[in-house]
Amino acid sequence: MSSDDGNEYPRVTVVPFKWYHVTAMDLRPQERAYLEQFPDYLERAKVQETRGPCYSVIVPGKGIACSWGFTQMWAGVYEAWMLTSVLVERYPYRVIRSAREEMDKAAIDLKSHRLQMAVNASSTQSLKFAKALQFQAEGVLTSYGPDGSDYVMLARILKRSPDGGSIRQKA
Repeated sequence: MSSDDGNEYPRVTVVPFKWYHVTAMDLRPQERAYLEQFPDYLERAKVQETRGPCYSVIVPGKGIACSWGFTQMWAGVYEAWMLTSVLVERYPYRVIRSAREEMDKAAIDLKSHRLQMAVNASSTQSLKFAKALQFQAEGVLTSYGPDGSDYVMLARILKRSPDGGSIRQKA
């Protein structure tokens, strides 16, 4: 990923995700190709908006950098989804820091001990982004994608402080 533009240091804002954010994003090519496999992706976005906490990072005056959310698998375990736009590459540090902070807050609110996501194995940019968000690769899901492509399962394993509030990556 490239560094933030040296002349611009915009503050980013994290807002609740709305399904129409997907239509406003200048998606990266691989993300756009993925969504094209689902003709009903806007309906899916509407459902995701209601399933669990979902957020978007907005770069003021530029657009939506990324959107993500969580769906509960069972107590303490949540599957994350994420869509990223080209703005992630232009403002990586600000977007990553804001997204990571919001994920930490959500992990506390959800009382989670595991956040996980599956990322297309051929998408090196998406894998880098997930790792920057402190997700660690666990293994390959062979022929997992809708097109039969391999995916990498990544997870953030979280440990609570004794007071139950703060969290940290489990060693």
